[in-house]
Amino acid sequence: MTEVELKLAVLAHAPAQLPRRLALLPWLAGCSPQRQHLHNTYYDTPEHHLLRSGVVLRVRRVGNGARAIWLQTLKTGEGRLSALSRRGEWESRLDQPEPSTQALAGTPWADIDADGTIFARLQPCFCTEFRRTRWMVKLADASEVEVALDLGQIVAGQRRAPICELELELKSGQVAGLFDIAQKVAQTLPVIPAGASKSERGYRLAGASMPAGSNRQGAMTPDVLARTALQLAFHQFTSHLIAMCGDDDPELVHQARVAWRRFRSARRLFRSILIPQFPDFPTGLQPLLDQLGALRDLDVARTETLPAMVDLYVAGNPERAGRWQRMMGQLSARATHSRAALQRTLEQAATGEALLHVTHWLESLAPENPTSVNPALDRAWAMRRLRSLRRALREVQEYADDEAHLHRARILAKRLRYGVEMLRPLLPALRAQRWHRLAVRIQTTIGDQRDAAQAAVLVQGLPGQTPIAEFLRGHATAVVRTREHSPRT
Repeated sequence: MTEVELKLAVLAHAPAQLPRRLALLPWLAGCSPQRQHLHNTYYDTPEHHLLRSGVVLRVRRVGNGARAIWLQTLKTGEGRLSALSRRGEWESRLDQPEPSTQALAGTPWADIDADGTIFARLQPCFCTEFRRTRWMVKLADASEVEVALDLGQIVAGQRRAPICELELELKSGQVAGLFDIAQKVAQTLPVIPAGASKSERGYRLAGASMPAGSNRQGAMTPDVLARTALQLAFHQFTSHLIAMCGDDDPELVHQARVAWRRFRSARRLFRSILIPQFPDFPTGLQPLLDQLGALRDLDVARTETLPAMVDLYVAGNPERAGRWQRMMGQLSARATHSRAALQRTLEQAATGEALLHVTHWLESLAPENPTSVNPALDRAWAMRRLRSLRRALREVQEYADDEAHLHRARILAKRLRYGVEMLRPLLPALRAQRWHRLAVRIQTTIGDQRDAAQAAVLVQGLPGQTPIAEFLRGHATAVVRTREHSPRT
């Protein structure tokens, strides 16, 4: 059978109160909740054959004590980069808490392990344990959806990770019903579409080397590459948003912004072939994007740009050293404030609704398998798109001696770099390598100047730090003058 499920990470300060909060929602008021205690052990070989094959094998204990029952589940189609998953699922009752070859009869297991050597080498890889509260919801169009709230943890050796998520599983009817319910949830609870399954999170916690984002085989046509690029970028974006809710690592903010830039670049690159076209930009995302940008600027200044300049400014002067230390403390305080503001933005209903809006659009794109394939036409289309970017970048470089043109050149360099990465299967290898190297060099060079200028702006806004701000502006100006005497590419 095929399991169709939409997964939502719930950002809750008091997870234990979530079952009661959900039960009070009007559209759940007439539904009687069922509660279960579930313990799951996931099996794989030491080399993770099943992970690499996109397969999950799980043994589940439902309940405790003498009344506990055991279920074995095989799932295929793992690794799909979307909060909405469509997976093959085969479940069987067991007489013992260990995997059974008999229970795998009639499943795709024979295609994976024809001679039984993989099964013989299976061992526990990680566990999940959680309490599930579920409701069966019938919609106006007669669709039926199971709403399941899972609260617990993933365990891999000595490592732990929390589980706080909603799974909306379509039992019958239309997929649109899942998004209707998800939007209702988002109006009440802070949620983020979650592309990573419990098994994917468990493997990561166990330190497994995860497969690449796409193991796609067959023709790499523009429409297939478009869907792949968009799904991968948005999956990375939401995954980093979820991670930063419990982790202050500045790299998470950076990678979230990179993922969104890739998503935005993919929309622009493939806009002529996307069906349906992306609807009006969800304005509910703009506060989040603004907050990410503000926090990233502070993080770059504190952890990268300014530490590299401290000796140049202080030059052994104790008074300057004290001023620099006070300035760094002020920036740290602002970063803390900015991080709290970002967290509040993530918890706003408009943010979750906008993220679901994008997820729904991604699922509505034209089918992945093209009806016809013409490699020559596909290659010509890809070259036209990137040559256009290369010409635009060359033109703006001729005037890239002021802030506005530098900013434009950096944006075009990023778009060229991402475009090459997305369309690489359709490009001549040497051309792709040359364009990619050029884009990275321009992006890095202009980025260094921009970071110095932005640090000056941030410091200028701090009380009593005008001398350091003037020093930073002078440094940024020196970088620009160095570029003026560098040959254009």
